[in-house]
Amino acid sequence: MSGLRVAVTDDDPVVAEKIGRLVRSEDPDARIDLYHSGEEMLLSGRDFDLVYLDVRMDGADGIETARRLQQHQKDVLLIFVSGLRESVFEALDVHPFHFLLKPIDEQQFARVFREASDAAAVRREESGGHLHIRNRKENVLLPVRDILYIESRSRKLEIHTEDCVYEMYGALRQMETELGSRFYRTHRAFLVNMDWIRSYQPDSVTLRNGAKAFLTRKKYGAFVKAYMWYLQTRHGIV
Repeated sequence: MSGLRVAVTDDDPVVAEKIGRLVRSEDPDARIDLYHSGEEMLLSGRDFDLVYLDVRMDGADGIETARRLQQHQKDVLLIFVSGLRESVFEALDVHPFHFLLKPIDEQQFARVFREASDAAAVRREESGGHLHIRNRKENVLLPVRDILYIESRSRKLEIHTEDCVYEMYGALRQMETELGSRFYRTHRAFLVNMDWIRSYQPDSVTLRNGAKAFLTRKKYGAFVKAYMWYLQTRHGIV
């Protein structure tokens, strides 16, 4: 899965940076955040697909950090990193995806990362995932399935749901990559959730709540093909 959201939490900056480099070598599009304590990561308020956690850290150790993280990110994948083999048994309580020993074996790291990436893709597909946005001065964790469409206006994105419109700074191209195959770029300024489509014409797409998104006429044929394929693979509709 391209664009994996990864947190690396280790109070040794050298180890944290090495893990970050190894992740980048496996997934150049990954969004990687480095933290030097469990508290720092938790306070970021960010949503992750995969988290590398040092077991022994000052303050909240890796186990406590994992428990707190799982309270609001139940599907996050955890990989513990430690120089102590006995830490494996402590980590089992929070059901980690894997456990890596220091010093890190790079071949094993690559294999485990690919397995975790595949697992994260399945989990994101099954749950629909969440989009973390900063709406004005408020942090919002928005279920992806609730997004009808996203409209680009200058440097801002308007994220439309049935009940609300959220605003954030960002690029529609980056959002397109992050949200995946459920969404289709119908126009340079519109990204549409295909689950919400009610009907379409050569120049527009109508959503189930009556809202309309522009459809570039030149993209009409490609859009119809993509939408039919989506219906067939997602819902079994031919």
